[in-house]
Amino acid sequence: MSGIVEILRIITEPGDRVVVNTPGHPPFFSGLERIRRRVVTSPLAHGPGGHRLDLNRLEHDFASGARGRTCCATRTTPPAWSSPARTALDGNRRLLADRLAGLLPGVGHHPPQGGCVAWLDCRSLGLGDDPAQAFLDEGRVGLSSGPRFGPDGRGFVRLNFATSPDRPAEAVERMAAVAGQGRTAPSSRVRQ
Repeated sequence: MSGIVEILRIITEPGDRVVVNTPGHPPFFSGLERIRRRVVTSPLAHGPGGHRLDLNRLEHDFASGARGRTCCATRTTPPAWSSPARTALDGNRRLLADRLAGLLPGVGHHPPQGGCVAWLDCRSLGLGDDPAQAFLDEGRVGLSSGPRFGPDGRGFVRLNFATSPDRPAEAVERMAAVAGQGRTAPSSRVRQ
């Protein structure tokens, strides 16, 4: 990400507006602040297949004076990953979707097409702007806090499922317990 920020430092001026699609990676926000660029958050469009670029919004952002845009291709599975690793991730992706549907049906989730992180919409659970904190404090589940990814991340968490299958399964069970939808109490911390 430092390379992207460095390029933006060269091609833009201090005070210029730079578009960050949200949810965006936290280093973009701090990197742009460091080089004195103004962040323009541009939410990804949310549809039945998940998040996509909102081209109308991007057109508006640039027509309103944005001079650059960050981009990141982390939403795909790197082809260099071994076939067994991709197979394991696909299994965890399906397991996570099944557990969420069974234990936390109110949590919005579109299985990612690639990569190893899931963006979970927890707004229906009533856990506030940063449900990751509630899940950590009450369920001992370490998730990435949605607001770190931009203002449109309020009410969301990010769960990394590049681990053994029992971890995301247990994480969802503990999350359900915190949300009052599960039956088991947490006994030790699960870090994602």
